[in-house]
Amino acid sequence: VRNWIKGGLIDWCISRDGPYFGFTFPDRAGKFFYVWLDAPLGYAAASTEWAKENGSSFEELWRSADKTRIEHIIGKDIVYFHTLFWPAMLEFAGTPYRVPDHVYVHGFIGVSGEKMSKSRGTGISPLRYLDIGMNPEWLRYYIAAKLNASVEDVDFNPDDFIARVNSDLVGKYVNIASRAAGFIAKHFDGNLYAFPEEEIDPQFSWAVAIASADLILDAYENREFGKVIREVMRLADVANQRYDQAQPWALAKDPAKRSELHRACTEAIDAFFVLTVYLAPILPATAARVARELFGMHHDLNFEDRKRRPTRIQPFRHLMSRVDEKQFDALFASPPAVSATHAPHTPQTHAEHQQHLAQKDSSVTDPISIDDFTKLDLRVAKIVDAEQVEGADKLLKLTLDIGSETRTVFAGIKSAYPPEALKGRLTVMVANLAPRKMRFGVSEGMVLAASGEGPGIFLVAPDAGAVPGMQVK
Repeated sequence: VRNWIKGGLIDWCISRDGPYFGFTFPDRAGKFFYVWLDAPLGYAAASTEWAKENGSSFEELWRSADKTRIEHIIGKDIVYFHTLFWPAMLEFAGTPYRVPDHVYVHGFIGVSGEKMSKSRGTGISPLRYLDIGMNPEWLRYYIAAKLNASVEDVDFNPDDFIARVNSDLVGKYVNIASRAAGFIAKHFDGNLYAFPEEEIDPQFSWAVAIASADLILDAYENREFGKVIREVMRLADVANQRYDQAQPWALAKDPAKRSELHRACTEAIDAFFVLTVYLAPILPATAARVARELFGMHHDLNFEDRKRRPTRIQPFRHLMSRVDEKQFDALFASPPAVSATHAPHTPQTHAEHQQHLAQKDSSVTDPISIDDFTKLDLRVAKIVDAEQVEGADKLLKLTLDIGSETRTVFAGIKSAYPPEALKGRLTVMVANLAPRKMRFGVSEGMVLAASGEGPGIFLVAPDAGAVPGMQVK
């Protein structure tokens, strides 16, 4: 903007000849106001309407710089109008008009590295997103995770979207409450443990979360939403790790350790509450449900609520489902608008999109013979148990039923799947792989999973009807 001004501003034509749209000049036949002259007046009109509904006036609202702020949140393609034309009009219109306090600018949203284009089918319609039943809070979370104070473009990548929502939002954040709430309801009638002051440890996951309040608040104030998400996910990791270390599932089997069970589960629930407060501006509907349905609160959460210590919870209800890849097939299959100069175009489904990305990977490896392939004994396996591996960043410990026996396999899929989500699932394993001694135990095989250039790990699963022990040929 400074460069535009330094370069010397020229006269700006505020009229357009008909045929045009919008408002006509009252004393000039066939002349219309240029749309960017009248369009920003919609902000003033919206302010007027709000003022009427809330016992105020437009003049009071816009004049009270000590009580109100005027902030614009725009895309980078309209910087010229919002930083030159509109402020100039406001400045010289006089009282009660005043220029914006801030103009915040975002970059564009692309899809898998490509600029959005209706004709190429790379655009994503928010209305289509809602029409097919995709959760708006997923999208709010995903975009927030990529936003910062700089004018940077955001890339919408389906695989990254699935990984962030399923692994982080559901697998880390929601997972805290889903794991601990059941023990509180079953063993303590919903009542949370009241920690005496002398028992409070700064290492408690909720105490660690409270200690991040200033960082979270500063990040919000400076529009560093990605920093908020990263810190909340770090705190969720702390809460889940503390919970795993306490092993409530083992404590619940020993009546003598009832108090330890109560404390461990309450610590997790308290941490979940603090994280919900932190995420409330990004996930307002989810935060409202948590406050109302789990904690029995009937007000919108505010930042000061982080200091509250809930005393009881209500029975846990399912909070958020995982993203299903098939939803992306429906999303990308939405046909774009057809113009007079472009023929209809059917966008790629998510599967076709994945195939397009896979072609960017390295070429297929050197050929092998059928004899080489038959050396592999691939078996359908049922995951009967899945556990966190203490001290391992990527591993989960899987107990697999392959029909004739059970095997223990350590799989590097922790980032993609929480343990609870794996139990009962079918997958495919290499059954005749030599056992491998690891620091955490002996791994007796290998499960098959797919991955590509982008983020995301995807377990290979057999079709319906397959049973443990079947050989994959």
